[in-house]
Amino acid sequence: MKIYYGTNTGPGPQLIWVLPELNAKPYRLRHFVQHSPDGFSWGYSGSGCAEAARCILIDCIGAGKVTPALYQAFKRAFIAPAGAELHIPEAAIQEWVANQTKGGSNEKSYS
Repeated sequence: MKIYYGTNTGPGPQLIWVLPELNAKPYRLRHFVQHSPDGFSWGYSGSGCAEAARCILIDCIGAGKVTPALYQAFKRAFIAPAGAELHIPEAAIQEWVANQTKGGSNEKSYS
């Protein structure tokens, strides 16, 4: 199972890493520019957070399943409430997405 993580190093864009499995080499989350040309952020509700949410979901569930409503809800649940450390297990994302697609609203914070 993947883990999406990063450490807020201060003002400006942040790196998000993906650990594909235990003891594997992490890779940088790919940035598909749409909201924030500068990159990712977390801990608030701005464009860098929307970009992080969108790109994490693209990596985790595939681009064809990522709608604006889905990644904005994901941003509110996972990205905006994150503190200095971002740490999101793939299992939590998959569970959250399953609840969303069943028509449920799972707006609780996961940070």
